[in-house]
Amino acid sequence: MHDLTDAAGRAGLGAVMGSKKLRAIAVRGKGQAPEMADRERFKSAGKWLADNFATLAEAFHKWGTGANMTGYNETGNLPTHNWQAGTFPGADDMSGKAIEQTIRGKKVVKVGEPYNVDPIYGGPEYETTCAVGTDCGVGDMSAVSKASALCNALGIDTISTGATIAWAMECFEKGLLTTKDTGGIELRFGNAEAMLKMVEMIANREGLGDLLAEGTLRASKKVGGDSKEWAIQVKGQELPMHDP
Repeated sequence: MHDLTDAAGRAGLGAVMGSKKLRAIAVRGKGQAPEMADRERFKSAGKWLADNFATLAEAFHKWGTGANMTGYNETGNLPTHNWQAGTFPGADDMSGKAIEQTIRGKKVVKVGEPYNVDPIYGGPEYETTCAVGTDCGVGDMSAVSKASALCNALGIDTISTGATIAWAMECFEKGLLTTKDTGGIELRFGNAEAMLKMVEMIANREGLGDLLAEGTLRASKKVGGDSKEWAIQVKGQELPMHDP
């Protein structure tokens, strides 16, 4: 985690740190910086970027990677309902620009009741918006922002968390999981409250969350049936939110 708002924690890095009881890594430099191999070429590239940034990437700078939700939706790139579809109704209202206009914030959000999202946790970027949003059938950006904040606060990966919940939702809707397994929760696509509850249960390894904390590959081996076919993963790593 970096300042509670950004993370470089996929592929189990945080789990490895946790297993070693390592809380943080701090780096402080001293002495002279290494020399560049080609300083003039570096300066030239920097000038090109400064001259062209506004036309090439200003939207991402202003609204984050969620700036392109509309474009991705039009090309069928948004994983929806555990990758059963590639488009999501209302995707325009989930873009970075829409967040700025409807929820307080520019990549950093503040939400009041009932979710009470503290801006200290930043705001959802594209991958998070899809993982806990479209992939779970949830279009409420206040709920998505809450899930993003919860994952940052609890130190869990938004992509694998959302993808695993989406997988569990498909299992529930197809009868491989029941309310007996979920503790009475109707774990259906579009149920924002169920999605948020599962985020906390996964982090705390409570009830069904103890199984889901293992990720889709391991969980599917225990659930059985066709559930492994619905686990969108490679070598146990849930895929990022771009539909091939």
